[in-house]
Amino acid sequence: MAPKSWDVGHELQALRERMSRLFEEELPRQGRGSTGAFSPATDVYLTEQAVVVTMELPGVDPARVAIHCEEQVLTVSGERPPSGDGACLQIERKSGPFLRSLLLPPGVRTAERRVRFEDGLLTVELPRDPEL
Repeated sequence: MAPKSWDVGHELQALRERMSRLFEEELPRQGRGSTGAFSPATDVYLTEQAVVVTMELPGVDPARVAIHCEEQVLTVSGERPPSGDGACLQIERKSGPFLRSLLLPPGVRTAERRVRFEDGLLTVELPRDPEL
């Protein structure tokens, strides 16, 4: 069986449209004093059996993380609460809503994903067809 061709331009346009919808519909509106949306540090690995995505989310409640797969796009969103009480002297860690969308290669079986959340590190494993 010949692999499907991957139209990168079409996929990027579809991703842009999906991300726009997510920002408009799913992320909470920014309030006064909010730090704004951010993209957590993310690594993506391709093995013979899977695509493995790891994302740094320290201080985030796993119950407040949403993972969606639509066609070949993995989207992770949620919110990190601000830390500390009182007057802030220095802020380096981002807080507020976050969103990260990743275009996955062909042959990934998104319905069979495995998710782990340990010590502030989210890991999403997506099995893939090895012949693609």
